[in-house]
Formats: sequence, C-alpha cells, structure tokens
Amino acid sequence: MSKTRRSFTPEFKLQVVREVEAGSTVAQVARLQALHPNLVTHWCMQYRNNPHAAFVHSSAGQKRQEQRIAKLKQMVGKLTMENQFLKKVLERSEMQVKERKSPPYDNAFAESFMKTLKYEEVLLNEYTSYREVKENVASEAIAFIHRIFAARRV
Repeated sequence: MSKTRRSFTPEFKLQVVREVEAGSTVAQVARLQALHPNLVTHWCMQYRNNPHAAFVHSSAGQKRQEQRIAKLKQMVGKLTMENQFLKKVLERSEMQVKERKSPPYDNAFAESFMKTLKYEEVLLNEYTSYREVKENVASEAIAFIHRIFAARRV
C-alpha cells in the first residue's frame, strides 16, 4: 500500500515550532504530533532563518502562474515597443508619400498594362456578353498577369 503524502498548514507548522521554542525537545514534539524529528528540526531552522516568510504556502501551480504572468508582461512590453515602432514607420512613410510627386511614367505604366489587358484578353477572345467578360477576366486575371509579364521578363 502506498501512503499519501501529508501536507501541513502554515499555522500547524508555527504551532510545532512554538512548542519547541517553549522548551520541549524536538523528539517530544515529534512524537506528540506524529512527525519525524528531522521535519520538526527543518521547520525550526526555516523559522529561525526567516520568521516572516518561513511558512508561506507556495504551490507549483502558483509558481507556474507567476511565471506565465511574467512572460505575458514581457510579451506586452515587446508588443508595445513594436507597435510604437510601426506607428513611427507608418507616419514617416505617409509623410514621404505626401511629399513625393508622382513621376509622369507612373500613369504610363498603368495605361500600358490596361492596353495589354484589353488586347490580349478581350480582343483575342470572342465573348457574347459583358457578364462573360467580367467572369473570365476576373477569374483569370492573375494567370494573365503572370503569363504576360513572365514572358516579357524572360
């Protein structure tokens, strides 16, 4: 048979330590409370070293929770810094866009693309209705762009 591990409250531990401090021997207190003498000695040493925090109950779950909270605080700080950085980058890029005058060839590129789209996709195919054009061009626009510009890059 396996024994279950006993746990003792901080109040009980303090009571045992006070009995030892009152003049009883460790062996007497241990026998009276059905404890091992080494455990009583350990509790007395804990109390002597740090009387205020000697028997503060800290479970493994509480430690994990504290570690998780610390990790989350670190993540919040990191995300806050990233957010501030990205806001500054966005502000600067918006200022550059506002300050930049668009060169005249920007419009030429768009016009050239539309001419190519019209010639390659609309004029070379026979469509019977506008709906058919809209469906075909919308569904194959990406393939069309890759086909036209990949051929020109090679």
